[in-house]
Amino acid sequence: MSRRLIYTATQNYELAFAYYETAMAIDWGGRYGDFNTIVAYDYINFIEKSLNQAFLKTNESYFKQKLESLKEEYEYQPADIVVILTWNTDNTDIDLH
Repeated sequence: MSRRLIYTATQNYELAFAYYETAMAIDWGGRYGDFNTIVAYDYINFIEKSLNQAFLKTNESYFKQKLESLKEEYEYQPADIVVILTWNTDNTDIDLH
């Protein structure tokens, strides 16, 4: 889920916000590992890069509070690049060099 993908698909910040909130509210269980952390990092970037948009601007105090709580809960550290790997084959190993 990426901010650009959601917004490009919807052209709607309100809907993108709803997608993030829905993804964060669901208990994905152990099968999906760090899904919530991945969504939280993307949500943080969405908020930071979208605060000047009308929807976020009219709810600015909520989003600033949400931003700070996500950063604290997920121990957010900005990164130049984030790599997410997934595969659907059991009993396999991947070595990264």
